[in-house]
Amino acid sequence: MENDRKIVAASILLSVGLAACTSKEPPASQSHEIPQSPTAGLPVAAARTADQDLWIEAQATMRYPGQTSLEAAPSWEARLAKLPERDRAYLEAVNGRYYGALAFANEQEQRELIALGFPMPEEWLAARDTPDAELERLAIAGNQKARMFHIDRVSERVAPVLTVRGFENTPGDQELFRQFVDATAMVANLLHDTRSPFVAYLAGRVVSSGTLGGQPEAIAASFQLARELGDPRADSFRDAFLDQHPGMDVATVMTAYSYFKSSVDRTAADGKGR
Repeated sequence: MENDRKIVAASILLSVGLAACTSKEPPASQSHEIPQSPTAGLPVAAARTADQDLWIEAQATMRYPGQTSLEAAPSWEARLAKLPERDRAYLEAVNGRYYGALAFANEQEQRELIALGFPMPEEWLAARDTPDAELERLAIAGNQKARMFHIDRVSERVAPVLTVRGFENTPGDQELFRQFVDATAMVANLLHDTRSPFVAYLAGRVVSSGTLGGQPEAIAASFQLARELGDPRADSFRDAFLDQHPGMDVATVMTAYSYFKSSVDRTAADGKGR
């Protein structure tokens, strides 16, 4: 059984790799190069609070309202240990649905994740407490972190509906379907605008949530893109995911990957949409 899973995983990865190699690349003048150092240019606040906690200044283009500085921590576990039990449980659940990608082993890795656009604990908690209408308003207005959290919230609401049935002709389902359509367009724009590996994971989840039963192929494709966008941990996340989901359809993985990659590579002339 384990060997069969490895064969399936290798087939999927080879197919995704071939799709990437044979896809049309943008001209050199329009290519988007991934920076070698994800922490280059990341400003760091020098001030310390009374209890000597170091704060990291959030990037101007990646700030959730009211969260201009993010608390540095020696690890994800140490950061959560300082929070109330309710908050810890919430953040552990969020990290679980993103394959452990929110966790960091040390402060240096935390800074790298911040530079790559990964939301930090205080941002998740602030977004959790933001009402739906306000979060969607911020997302539509263009706040990048608000868009991430809005897409995450929509995908979490769509998935249970499509696990047991499709969208129905009811006011509630019609509104949820509208939000889902908007979220899929929004995540494509985020891929282009941020080139964040977290958004790759987010794209995989929202597309998967929109399939009956939550088909895993889009999520499998998201790992390949996340690695290309600068997250070296994506390979280990991918391997664990493929072990849990053998027998995926390779053609569907390739289609999802091509869609995500085209969103990243499209030129400004293509328009950014909503």
